[in-house]
Amino acid sequence: PQPDDKRDARRQIQSLSTGRQEKGWVTGETQARSLGTTAAAGARGTGLLCFFQLLAVSFALRDLSRGDATRADKEKMGSSHAKTPSATYEQRHSDRPIAFLSDAAGVKKEPGLVLFVCTSNTCRSPMAEFVARRWFASRYAISETQLTSATGWEVRSGGLTDDYEPPNSPASANGVVAMARHGIDTASHRSTVLSSSDLEAARYIFCVTDRHKKWIADVAPAAAGRVFTMGSDIPDPWHQAQGVYDQCADRMMTVIPNLMEEHFGSSVPRQR
Repeated sequence: PQPDDKRDARRQIQSLSTGRQEKGWVTGETQARSLGTTAAAGARGTGLLCFFQLLAVSFALRDLSRGDATRADKEKMGSSHAKTPSATYEQRHSDRPIAFLSDAAGVKKEPGLVLFVCTSNTCRSPMAEFVARRWFASRYAISETQLTSATGWEVRSGGLTDDYEPPNSPASANGVVAMARHGIDTASHRSTVLSSSDLEAARYIFCVTDRHKKWIADVAPAAAGRVFTMGSDIPDPWHQAQGVYDQCADRMMTVIPNLMEEHFGSSVPRQR
């Protein structure tokens, strides 16, 4: 298939939708079924205990219903999302937490998981992950293996679908060669498909294209305020010639350090 086929939005969005439960996505429907099971179990009780169990379920269902209503309102607000993506995104997520504003605003960032996202987690996001990890380790003047235990910062990557590469796939061979030219060994990388728990755990999520960012915002609205792009879309080198991977790696070596400096520069001072 041509590379454009890989990024077909309709196919990938359908893949994410049908695979949510398999990959850990949690929906309101799933929660409702879970609460219904609790109610059925309580109904088998007797006396006062049964009464309070049913009462608790009633309140939980009421809260869930309110949550669904809120989500429905957001969906209505986003009905023109495809027509005016920038305006709609800001309207839907203008109340994002101050902790996730740009570092240029002078807000100190708390250490946590920094996540890089592409389609299959075999080409672009592994490159970004390894470059970012090196940046953090260099700023603290420690080895990359010490980064999380010594500072609290963790850098990982993941994909949105396994339609094109199965989970636990190695980094693209051409990508490994391209990164080796910069002294970075990505041969140990193995791909993963992101789950809801991954997105919930991440403090900062960086996507290779604006389309990936929008998918995450739609599938996991709670994470929307923590999702960013890399400034501009990074073309996909998947199944292309070595030269294309080399160009992608060269760009990552420039874009990622600049991105890390922009978002975390004042929070991660240089160690002398």
